Amino acid sequence: MKVSKMLLGFVVLIVFITNINSVSAFQYPDYLHSKHFVLYKGEISRISDLNVLEPVKTGGEEIFDLKSLEWMENYAYGYTAILEIPVDGNYLITQKAGDSCIVYLDGTSLIKNDGVDGRRPKTIEKLFPLKAGRYEVKVDYLLRAEHPRVFDFRVEGPDFYQVDRLHWLYFGWENDYPKTWSFMGGTVSPGRTTRIQFAVETDGKMYTPDEFSEDRRDVIKWKLAENYLPCPISEWMAGDIKVSIQHFANRVLNDKATAVFSQVTLMNTSNSEKVLKLHINSNPEIFIPLSESPNKNDAFFMHYDLKIPARNRVTLDFISKANGDATADELKNTGSIVKNYTQMVSYYNNRINSLARPVELPNQELVTLYNAAQIVMWESIVTVENGDVEMRGSGGNPAGYYQYDRTFSHDVPNMVDQFIREGDFEVAKAIMESEYYQRLGLELEQNYLDAIPKYIIPYALYLQLSGDVDYFTPKVMADIKGSAHKIHEHRDFTVQGPYNGIMNKSHTLDNPVYYLIVDNFAALHGLASYKFICEKVGNTEEANWAAQEMADLNRCFDAALRASMERRNIDWYMSTFDDDSYFWKNGYDGNWIGTTLMMSTFPWDASLRGFDMDGAWKEAFDRSIEHALHLRDISPYNIPERSWGAWWGNEYGACYNAGMGLQLLYSDKYRTEIIKNIEFLLDNQAAPYQWGESFIQGMNENDWTRPATDYETWGLSFDKQALLESNVSVHSDGSVIIGRGIPEEWIVDGKKIAWKDIRINNGKNIDFTISTKGKTVTLDISGDTPDGKIIFNLPTFKDNIKSVLVDGHKQKIFSNTKGKIALASDARKIEVQLIR
Repeated sequence: MKVSKMLLGFVVLIVFITNINSVSAFQYPDYLHSKHFVLYKGEISRISDLNVLEPVKTGGEEIFDLKSLEWMENYAYGYTAILEIPVDGNYLITQKAGDSCIVYLDGTSLIKNDGVDGRRPKTIEKLFPLKAGRYEVKVDYLLRAEHPRVFDFRVEGPDFYQVDRLHWLYFGWENDYPKTWSFMGGTVSPGRTTRIQFAVETDGKMYTPDEFSEDRRDVIKWKLAENYLPCPISEWMAGDIKVSIQHFANRVLNDKATAVFSQVTLMNTSNSEKVLKLHINSNPEIFIPLSESPNKNDAFFMHYDLKIPARNRVTLDFISKANGDATADELKNTGSIVKNYTQMVSYYNNRINSLARPVELPNQELVTLYNAAQIVMWESIVTVENGDVEMRGSGGNPAGYYQYDRTFSHDVPNMVDQFIREGDFEVAKAIMESEYYQRLGLELEQNYLDAIPKYIIPYALYLQLSGDVDYFTPKVMADIKGSAHKIHEHRDFTVQGPYNGIMNKSHTLDNPVYYLIVDNFAALHGLASYKFICEKVGNTEEANWAAQEMADLNRCFDAALRASMERRNIDWYMSTFDDDSYFWKNGYDGNWIGTTLMMSTFPWDASLRGFDMDGAWKEAFDRSIEHALHLRDISPYNIPERSWGAWWGNEYGACYNAGMGLQLLYSDKYRTEIIKNIEFLLDNQAAPYQWGESFIQGMNENDWTRPATDYETWGLSFDKQALLESNVSVHSDGSVIIGRGIPEEWIVDGKKIAWKDIRINNGKNIDFTISTKGKTVTLDISGDTPDGKIIFNLPTFKDNIKSVLVDGHKQKIFSNTKGKIALASDARKIEVQLIR
């Protein structure tokens, strides 16, 4: 393969053979020659015996698909090639296998991998110094029955140091693909191409960041600019030199390209002049200087010779292309780094300030989390060739995990729902009008049955908050009707007994096919949403159908739930009706009831859409939560108190933690758990304001947590929804519920809770502030007059209200036992005197 001039700054060899959907971390030219593989079949237990088997298949340039092998048979795999290293340097060699594997370089064993890492393939990464030249690569790999058939071998470099690819950030621009990756020590991969690193040579020593040290959070300061902007900053010491590396993206050249801007600042902290070299493993055609040119460069490196006076600094600016079409000369003329940074900051702040948002909270870091998550959600959107606007699960990962840089049918409706809740209507509608979103309401992707009813929910919320009846054209209504009636089609009327009439079995929780509570909850929520839409647009016939269908499903679901609880002799429920299910038979399943509530957004959000039916689910709701939390507390996995746990041996936590607790707003007993769930995430970040879908503890309590899977925008969206609705929720009848999930620790002297531009019904907005002075809690409201009552419902009010003043007048009617104050829609200042 011919080497592109623009990719010479980084060399990589990739051999990738796998049975899972994963992609290599970086895409580069292949420097392997004379490739050859041999597949053997037979019973062997040691790699040294591999050659006694007879080959069953041989080949060269093609990549062999291990998925085609018979699952219960034993195989072995041999691979040889010539690796050509073009320049001296340190090269990262990665080997991933599900069974025993040995990599040889010129006959010397380089990596031995036993292929054992719990239930997962094992990955080994090592940085090796290699001289320029040709090497013989030989790989021997056993493929015994029941072992994961995964094989990944690659050589990347030249590098100055090894990057911890389990801790990364992605950033870029809305609609771009792919996004840019950055890492803890300042390494950046613009548009996932070359991996650019920085090293400082001073006082006779070469300094690089150690991303694997146990005190890495102390020696490498890794953060976002202003703590929320998509501008990762890495700071570390090179002797007396403080190194600061900062990256951000901006759309340039009249929307022709996205550029990554990088700034390297070297601060001399000593009292004497320092002579040093800055080394960069790229060349000026890729990593383009905007300030001054390097003193020396070649195809693979560039170097700056610097003298920095005592207590002084040097700053170097660079630009590189991430996406689009732009030459090096064009990029140089996009303006200064300060100009582009100012444009980027203004763009995001203007967008944030047009939407519902917290401006002050007792834990101010939650405001930062909200804003950071908001930007990541926008950054994760991709516009594809057919014009579809895709809300993707992530910006991709370099860790080798299954890639969430794609859409998922039961994720997207929840994320669109949150865009609408914040007032980001145009983004939400662009996603909803895309072809792939329209398929969600009719087709079962991966047999995720909850997606079909959830397709309807964003339409209901949009109509509620915007009042835009004109949007609901006959075509739109026909699409929504099709999805609503699909709910009936996916009910199981073929089975006799208590399961008759409930939702079909599905894989919604990534499970073997079971009858799941989540699908019934989601269907009830979807039908309530459809009923609301039909009533608002004047379609009485369909509104009546939705009411009847919802009542019938609720009746069938109630019978099934009661029968399962009676059969099991319990007074609580969990995620599935099937007694042979993994969820019922194996260990802790509190996370599954949490996931059930999260994915269905039931019962709290369903009640906000007007769902008011009773049943066993309601009677046993608090008991089911109590049981789930009890199982968590006695779990052998040592799941922390504020966590719902996770899955598949990585039980410590999940990015969905706040989403799992969100629906507890329905419960008077557990409604303050939500803030605890969000604060757990704050204390357990895998990267600045990012989390693995599931994650485990790091090397120590102060360390970054280790993602066990990709990051997930679904979780970020639920973080924002949980924080917003804990503070203020809006009912379809026009009432505004303020403070329902706010914990007592927030209602103390001198602390303030302030939100702006809360979307309420029919295109209206309000701002509100809750402040506390002594035993007086004051709610100030400004903006439009709601269409319904204002419900002030702080948990601390329960049996604790002494008196209430509304706009200076005493209000005599309130519920002290429930801690609920119902106010007229035009109330503006509410002062509540507490008893204790």
